[in-house]
Amino acid sequence: MNTEWTSKAESALQNMSSSQSAQELKEFFLTLDRNTARRAGVDASKRLYLESESATSSSQVLEPAWKFDLDSNSLKQLQKIIADSKQLGVFASKADWFESSSLETFLRPFLQHKKFSYPRCGEQTMDFFECQRHELVKHPRLHVLEAPNDAMPVEPKIIFAPCTFADLKGRRMGRGRGYYDRYFSEQSPQPFKVAVLHENFVLNEFHQDWILNTDQPVDALLTNKRFIQIKKD
Repeated sequence: MNTEWTSKAESALQNMSSSQSAQELKEFFLTLDRNTARRAGVDASKRLYLESESATSSSQVLEPAWKFDLDSNSLKQLQKIIADSKQLGVFASKADWFESSSLETFLRPFLQHKKFSYPRCGEQTMDFFECQRHELVKHPRLHVLEAPNDAMPVEPKIIFAPCTFADLKGRRMGRGRGYYDRYFSEQSPQPFKVAVLHENFVLNEFHQDWILNTDQPVDALLTNKRFIQIKKD
């Protein structure tokens, strides 16, 4: 655990299922600078996952401790948003063990004739490609699975993006490499952007020091409990 973590935060982490502890954790995050908060968010995310008994020293397999469990109103909102889109841009969350591995499973009933597309990263750029989950390959440097070289490039109109934190104004804090922010900044027209994260990492509003000019806002948040459309000013 990072030495900057306080005993209060440690206690909140151990009891994140309670609303009081979750609120304490959010308040603690906001006392940190942006980079420390990102590292702390990753540490906290790890607490939401359980290591599988089948994990080995050579191949670590981790199972998510949370699943998507949205109310009927959230499901209706989500279904309405994706109804006219033929492509859904998603990320291979199984590669990121501190995220839910159930994103594609959750979205599959909404697909009908729609298809998934997955990102592939270059040195500074990222694009989406249509392929199947089983066709994904390991990135040579980043801890992610990505689309293979022979996949067909596409421009999905709806993109589900991973993040560390998001707030109710649509601000998203990513991983620090800026791939999604750069991709979003170059798209015209803009896709509908959905940040995917656990409910405990949704903040009312980011601290002013967390906000960068290069950050690209999202249009909605998808948590394990809610689908939240961002109200535009």
